Amino acid sequence: MTEIAVRIAEDSDQEALAAMIEALDRHYRDPQRQPDTTVAAAARWLRDRDGDTRFALAFAGQTPVGLAVFALLYPGRDLSGLLYLKDLFVLAEWRSSGVGGRLMRFLGSYCRAHGIGRMDWQVEQDRAQAFYERLGAKVMPEKRFMRIDGDALAELAEG
Repeated sequence: MTEIAVRIAEDSDQEALAAMIEALDRHYRDPQRQPDTTVAAAARWLRDRDGDTRFALAFAGQTPVGLAVFALLYPGRDLSGLLYLKDLFVLAEWRSSGVGGRLMRFLGSYCRAHGIGRMDWQVEQDRAQAFYERLGAKVMPEKRFMRIDGDALAELAEG
């Protein structure tokens, strides 16, 4: 089996990050943009040193096979902050090979190294929920995911 390496994306990873974003978009919906648009966005995100978003990439050799998109939020419990996982994505052909678990262990290590007290995220599928529960996560029944977008967001902005 190929060794999986996980690391925080660097400026030089714009092509790898763009490839993973495009694969994620194809998985959830058909993106309506040119691929070079994604590469330009990835380059911009990686250069943004003041931004809160971080990207962890999983590689099999030189090939990107997984992605975690996350942000650190403060203050969090006991002022230790929290890591909010927005997306965890593994290419279809690499699922059930340990890549997702490797990404999650990387994030756990990242939290410990940076004094972060917890990780939060939402799950859409029963299969994904079972994966996270095997890693030790628990469903928080008192939490609900909320969203406002489209016309409702425009109405909110207009007051």
